[in-house]
Amino acid sequence: MSFRIDRKLWFLSPLLVAASFLVWRKIVTNNDRRIAQLLLLPQPGDIYEMATENSQYTLLRVSRIQGDSVFVNINEFETDKKKGLSQLKEKPFAKEEIAFTRQTLRVMQKEGKILDVER
Repeated sequence: MSFRIDRKLWFLSPLLVAASFLVWRKIVTNNDRRIAQLLLLPQPGDIYEMATENSQYTLLRVSRIQGDSVFVNINEFETDKKKGLSQLKEKPFAKEEIAFTRQTLRVMQKEGKILDVER
């Protein structure tokens, strides 16, 4: 039994791979822009999904904005999987506030520490 691939398929397969890559890249770029806009114009109640230094994930909740400073409360719990972040929304956040500048939040996004923003 012999297995043969049609020439048309051989010709089209690189084009399909390239098209898939371009679509994926467009989706990622649009999501990065959306997150950047939300970080530059934060609102109280925004939830930031964050990767921590020790390969864990947690949430930050914006409590208030004062000038260029964004004050957040960190979730008291962490998860080892990104998909576990949705469960952390039900867990308590610390009462202490941590202040970041909007620019620092943007840098954190570029470094891959802020993964998403939920408004």
